[in-house]
Amino acid sequence: MFKHGMQLLPDKLQDVILPLLNDLVSKNILSDNTIPDEITYSLPKVWVLSEFVTQNCLRHEGLLQELIDSGDLLVSYQGINDFQIRFDKLTASVETEQQLMAVLRQFRRREMTRIVWRDLSGWADLIERRAKKGDTDNLIT
Repeated sequence: MFKHGMQLLPDKLQDVILPLLNDLVSKNILSDNTIPDEITYSLPKVWVLSEFVTQNCLRHEGLLQELIDSGDLLVSYQGINDFQIRFDKLTASVETEQQLMAVLRQFRRREMTRIVWRDLSGWADLIERRAKKGDTDNLIT
């Protein structure tokens, strides 16, 4: 599934990433749904370059699948409103401060993973990288 992205990596890095990709497959982190070529092509590179992204995808069940299913890895948010819409959906059923804190952590983890992935894949331009980091921080604080 990831062989095209793996071919771009030097042999030593392929040796590093292969066990992580095996974890991804063995833990059934991704469903059998069709994964866009851009994602399968970029995943080995992104995971080699970012332990943050790798660990978030492996440790937090559903994060990677949700980012793929939503299409958010492949789109550039157009501003704070895009963040606000996603944030509002997550907080709609929050009733306690404890729930709110958990949702805030989930939202920040998701969006930071998405931003880093887009940056390392070369899909985000400089303006997007700077603006999105600031938008996420401003929305949460």
